[in-house]
Amino acid sequence: MKTPNSAVASAILAACALVAVRPAQAAVGAQANSFSPENAGMAGASIANPADTVAAADNPAGMSKVGNRYDIGMMLIISDEKNTFLSSQNKLSGLKFFPNLAGGYNRQIDDRTTVGISIYGQGAGALYDQPILPINGLSHAKALFMAEHFTPTVTRKLTDTLAVGASLDMVLAGLYTKGLVAPNGQPIAPDLSTGIVALPNHGLRSAFGVGVKVGVLWDVLPTTVSVGASYSSKVLLSRFSGYNQDVLAGSNGHIDLPEEYGVGIKWKPIPQLTLAADYLRVNWANARAFGDPNTFGYRNVHAGRFGVAYDLNSQWTVRTGFQVASNWSNSQNTLNNVLGPVTQNREISAGFTYHLDKVQDISFAIGYSLPNKVQGTGNSTGTNIDTSINFCTVQYSHRI
Repeated sequence: MKTPNSAVASAILAACALVAVRPAQAAVGAQANSFSPENAGMAGASIANPADTVAAADNPAGMSKVGNRYDIGMMLIISDEKNTFLSSQNKLSGLKFFPNLAGGYNRQIDDRTTVGISIYGQGAGALYDQPILPINGLSHAKALFMAEHFTPTVTRKLTDTLAVGASLDMVLAGLYTKGLVAPNGQPIAPDLSTGIVALPNHGLRSAFGVGVKVGVLWDVLPTTVSVGASYSSKVLLSRFSGYNQDVLAGSNGHIDLPEEYGVGIKWKPIPQLTLAADYLRVNWANARAFGDPNTFGYRNVHAGRFGVAYDLNSQWTVRTGFQVASNWSNSQNTLNNVLGPVTQNREISAGFTYHLDKVQDISFAIGYSLPNKVQGTGNSTGTNIDTSINFCTVQYSHRI
């Protein structure tokens, strides 16, 4: 196996930090294109196209459109990892399934005001079937970040065609790592018998944070054209105790969820057909742990989401979409990202809704991220990331 040079050795500790965020889904850097199957089937095009009570995740003003209802859903993220660490001979692999729950409730208080709550989860990480290095007694490498959002929302129609919304974004997060290593200050032997120490297992630790979301939704041409805009503040999570001593020492035990903002448009050229598009910017570079060039080196991401929905008849609606984003990392950061191995930045999706009756729906969507293998360069030479992250999601909806 390749002997780590001093620069690579000093980066092993950074490689043991964890990366994660809102969906895990790949196209915007470990972030789901949407938490609603109806929007996920359209690649997340949702800022001007609210579908259900999870709408506040993308635009709080969208809750003004969904009426009295509740939704209960689950997303299953499928992660198939075929990576290498420090050497092409040191293979790290694993096929894992990550469930995420989502749903919400909304109530029309009067003809201009709604109150509701959106609940959705996110997370990312790696659960390998091997140790991160071939050292006797070292546990299989595992790193997992989870964050559950509870987002109470109020909307108000300023006119018949213009609505505004605001949400309190309360986040409960958990972090778990196992089987991670770091240099111990001694020379690293070619066989790794000296110079490497296993990091302590701190177990599952929790943190809490609060942010805000605001949005606006304007029906430019009622029933035909709508435009929307939204803003979500950065969420500063409290310290993950224990991890500030090693894994997250560079950020003093903190992880931030990034600030983001976007605009969207929806067009219905005929009643049965909906076309929607969003532009989204996610400011990863300003988020602790993610944006630090000594750890993950995430850059700010620009993303475009495009979706189509068509009502086949009174019972069936079908959807498809495509999402593309700029690269949030590069080949020089694969060493640091091996425990949050997200490289895909293009995704196609499809889905449907079956209307059980006038008040009940079942919706389903799948997403496939196009392959984007990254070969490490510079200090990351030998660390290659080839991870496939895809999803399926289902939801039951009931209008009250």
